Amino acid sequence: MSAAPIFIVGAPRSGTTLLTAFLAAHPSLDAGPETQFFNKIALVNKSKLDKAFIDTNWPRLATQLVCELTLAGQRVLDLFELSENKVFDFLAKKARTKKSMLESLTVLHALENNKSRWIEKTPNHILYVDEIRNLYPDAIIIRIVRDPRDSSVSIKQLPWASKSAIINSLLVNNWYLSSLEFFEKDEKSITIKYEELIAEPMVTLKYLCDFIGEDFCESMLNRSTSGKTISSVNEPWKKDVSKDLNPDRCYVWKRLEDQNVANCINSVCQTIIKVFDYDLKKVQKTPVYLVPVIGAFHESFDMYADFFVDNNLYLESNPLKSEKYLIWFEGQFRKDLKVIVQGIFLKLKGDKPFVVLPKQGGGLALLGKLLFGTL
Repeated sequence: MSAAPIFIVGAPRSGTTLLTAFLAAHPSLDAGPETQFFNKIALVNKSKLDKAFIDTNWPRLATQLVCELTLAGQRVLDLFELSENKVFDFLAKKARTKKSMLESLTVLHALENNKSRWIEKTPNHILYVDEIRNLYPDAIIIRIVRDPRDSSVSIKQLPWASKSAIINSLLVNNWYLSSLEFFEKDEKSITIKYEELIAEPMVTLKYLCDFIGEDFCESMLNRSTSGKTISSVNEPWKKDVSKDLNPDRCYVWKRLEDQNVANCINSVCQTIIKVFDYDLKKVQKTPVYLVPVIGAFHESFDMYADFFVDNNLYLESNPLKSEKYLIWFEGQFRKDLKVIVQGIFLKLKGDKPFVVLPKQGGGLALLGKLLFGTL
């Protein structure tokens, strides 16, 4: 396939699926479900991957790795309606590279659907844009952004996400921040807004088609077929992708019952809100840091929103820099340990750390003594 491939990336619940459905309705463009390729391959032991590339029985091990890719508990291979034999035969004729392994899914799927250009959409590939650019110097990378406060609220629908919108806002913020520099400099990348796609789909798609070098087709506005092709049974949160566009999905955060939660999300995401030119509300001034503990302890974090607002605090994405602090608690977590936050009172009971909600004053001093070993 001579045309440069297209990658679509973004934060979770930012509109990547909707955008892909629009583009995949183009007569020349093909997309399957998410491959999770760069994300899942990154988790593979490097020696195992290297072994696949030098395997005298190429592409036996490479085929195995492709067939092990999963999405929502389903084999990506099955979602692409491909067979192990087809992947093997494809790879047998290709160079021993990651690029070949990915294309054993994307290129084959496009050929099966008589399309001349393929699209790969996996939101978390926003964390791998440098690697994508290295493998595909001519590829188009489309970043779709949505008001991060909306994404933070909506992510709760996903089975792997926290039930706390504030905790989810850290993830959204980190994903976007990780690639800001790339998108500022990369000339073959483009950013579009979810809200503009909802409000004016034809205008947005014409603009996008011009950038990717394709003619706009009226068929792109009909997602009835393409929406089914790019989603799967185990992803119910994508079930509405073929339905009529709903403007009510924009700026949902403004209608949150607990506006203290909205204020906290606003403060967490303040940098990217400004970068993406959304309306920034007044932010809390004092950054505090979340110590990495087991995710289950974060589920009820939204209940602390009023404390953060009342005390002018907000969660900062950067991790604590004090190694001593992290080492202090290494191996000492207990099942009853709650969220540990700088600015929330931390006390010791014997050798077991635990957390209580603070009253105003005093907590930071106690924490400072803990951090710097003066307690």
